Amino acid sequence: MILLGFKELVSEEITKQERELYSLVDFDRVMSSRDNYLIYLQWLISISVHLETQIEGSPLADLEDFDLVSRFRSPLLASDFHSLLGEDTPFPRQMSPEIQVFDDTPGLGSAAGALYTLEYLQLDHKSIKRRLFSIGVRGRSVTRFYSGNSWAKSRRSEKLATWIDHHLSAREKAEAIEGTYVTGQAFVDHFATLRDFLTPFPQEPDAPTDCLLAL
Repeated sequence: MILLGFKELVSEEITKQERELYSLVDFDRVMSSRDNYLIYLQWLISISVHLETQIEGSPLADLEDFDLVSRFRSPLLASDFHSLLGEDTPFPRQMSPEIQVFDDTPGLGSAAGALYTLEYLQLDHKSIKRRLFSIGVRGRSVTRFYSGNSWAKSRRSEKLATWIDHHLSAREKAEAIEGTYVTGQAFVDHFATLRDFLTPFPQEPDAPTDCLLAL
């Protein structure tokens, strides 16, 4: 009997959630203007801070051999936001829907699963950073969230999956699987209404009548 590892067990569902999330975010529109990117950034900050705060309160934070805080990315998101708008600029009013991931502080397994989803989604991939140049968002001080080696980032979730397989009990592993799915669905639900707040693509000007006649 072949026992599947954590990565294989969650692969199908988390991949499905990832595709749905990227479809909802619509990066073409997000990257069409600086204002749209700032709205997206706000959406991403709110769910990242919420999740990382819950994970930090879990038993995962108490493990001596697990450097949890260094894996958190929301401080970099906040730094980018304030660098773009000024240190004294408060975060905009909460436009995104109310976030609810775990009813209580997650246990060890649930927290590990939530962290796996955060790292698996790779919303800090450098391919996104390159698209920011066209809307005038450039420079290290406003793109810290996307800093780091892309290959190392792609390996984060794989290493965490291996850690889950070797350090969690069967019950905790089952909780990690559930935590992965719950967190992925939370991202999907959170970004479901983002498009309603983005400005549409700039309209192309109508072609001059004489040009149309010439055709």
